[in-house]
Amino acid sequence: MGKDRTMSVALERIAYPEIELPSEIPFIGSDEFDKRMDLILKSMAEEEFDFLVVYGDREHAANLQYVCGIDPRFEEMIAIINTSGEIYLLLGNEDYPYADTSTCRRLNKILYQSLSLMNQPRDKIRPLEELFSECGLKNGAVVGVAGWKYFSEYEFDDPEHAIEIPSYITDTLQKITGFDNVVNAGALFMHPERGLRSINSAQQLALFEAHATVLTDGALKFFRRIAPGQSEQEAFSNFINRGIPLSVHPMFSTGERALQCALVSPSSKKIQYGEPFALSVGIWGALLARAGYIMSAEDALKQDAYRSYLFNMVVPYFETVVSWYEALTIGADGGHLYNCITRSIEANDISLLLNPGHSIGYDEWLNTPFYASSQCKLRSGMLLQCDLIPVSNVYFGSNIEDTVAIADEDLRNQIAHKYPVMWERIKRRRDFMKDTLGIHIRDEVLPFSNIAGALAPFIVSPEHIMIKK
Repeated sequence: MGKDRTMSVALERIAYPEIELPSEIPFIGSDEFDKRMDLILKSMAEEEFDFLVVYGDREHAANLQYVCGIDPRFEEMIAIINTSGEIYLLLGNEDYPYADTSTCRRLNKILYQSLSLMNQPRDKIRPLEELFSECGLKNGAVVGVAGWKYFSEYEFDDPEHAIEIPSYITDTLQKITGFDNVVNAGALFMHPERGLRSINSAQQLALFEAHATVLTDGALKFFRRIAPGQSEQEAFSNFINRGIPLSVHPMFSTGERALQCALVSPSSKKIQYGEPFALSVGIWGALLARAGYIMSAEDALKQDAYRSYLFNMVVPYFETVVSWYEALTIGADGGHLYNCITRSIEANDISLLLNPGHSIGYDEWLNTPFYASSQCKLRSGMLLQCDLIPVSNVYFGSNIEDTVAIADEDLRNQIAHKYPVMWERIKRRRDFMKDTLGIHIRDEVLPFSNIAGALAPFIVSPEHIMIKK
């Protein structure tokens, strides 16, 4: 690719596809949790675990969502799974009744008030060691612990015993079973290829696709209504997510704030014409991010600085994103794709801040199969984030981050049969990417974003979009 350009691209005015919002949001039913438990028990047997302990808090709730369909509200939760598939769920005062909203049929609720907020009632407190023992834990039992992270030999000499959940839980488990018997089991859920959460069922994908549809519909409303003179907070108020829980804090900044760090949230700063912006919003199962300038394309193309930005940053970045989408296929090698994409972008004196894409779920970053030494293969059921963040010493960045699923013929047929309205939305997006944007995605690539691949570098003209000719 590089500066010599092997791809012809242009900035043209086009119309986004008209896609209606879902009338209903799918939910995860009890049969799905039964199927997941079968997979969990199979993995536990392979790892020779007698118990699997899953910890979650407000920020790190995704593994608990997978296991039992609820996320901690205000408090923390501890799930203990035995080899019979029973789930003992330790809950604080407020989450104890909340757990009844789960459709999982295997839950046994246990009140553990130390999980509650400080100075809430502790009148029914019982020692954690006693509760664990009643759940069956005993000396010599092998316990896998899944929090929100696992580690490599590059980080710790003994990564198997590096446990990231609160020490009072780990200490109690080790006291009961023995130090060596408590091991990190995060990879069971979160390995980029083999992790249980890395592969999604049709039912789970249907939920995430509905969320992504809502998210990107809100993004288009935001793009079309943003105007100089608004404060960042006023502009962001046009971003509607219908109350779907966030996976990250809202991020929107302009001017010097965007140049300094794109992670900041909207402020009362007034938006000025011609300055840069950065936007990122994530909800369960989907995230959208864009970056560029608060300017019309017509005005930008009249000025050398913005034309230079377009040619030397936006064009090579868009070419790289196109290559990423077109390389997605079942069986593709994550390490090979990483190396190809990295070489492509670096040939234009641009680097990537992080990895060229990653897995997404209830958490914004589940893991990534795209890293230098990766031998992970892309598999059917994966949900991926096109998250390529370009960095230049000369130009402000660009961004075109959207969510996409990988599905083999069988999974596609399941979706088409069980969720025909969802399937029609996906077909419209595929047609838009292929016929309008010129991005030739394979049959197994299912865009969840209404504007997947659509890069509008000058947001006052959101219909002026990069295309591949």
